[in-house]
Amino acid sequence: MTLSPKPFGQPPLPEVVGRADEVKIIVHEPGDIQAGLDTLSGLPQDAVIWLHPEWSRARERDLSVLNAITQAVKENPRLRAGYQMHKLYRADDLDAHSDKRLIPLGGNAALGY
Repeated sequence: MTLSPKPFGQPPLPEVVGRADEVKIIVHEPGDIQAGLDTLSGLPQDAVIWLHPEWSRARERDLSVLNAITQAVKENPRLRAGYQMHKLYRADDLDAHSDKRLIPLGGNAALGY
């Protein structure tokens, strides 16, 4: 099971964190790395933690975000650098069933996403 916590939203439930096989933290700003890690109390020791640059930051080659991910991965062997490949392949754009609205990262719990 993959968990993608939103550090600026509601923290994940402890029972969900405890069952995660891997975590995907979307990094919009360098501080998002630590904020995301801070939500993972009780994460199993063998769970991998992926750091993905937020799409617009990756596309713009925002060095503050990319360098922060690189540095974090060098300092913590549990962390891995990743990429939102579905964005590169435009999977959301090409899927007729995909919601094309610009939804803020973290979604809207009141609307069910």
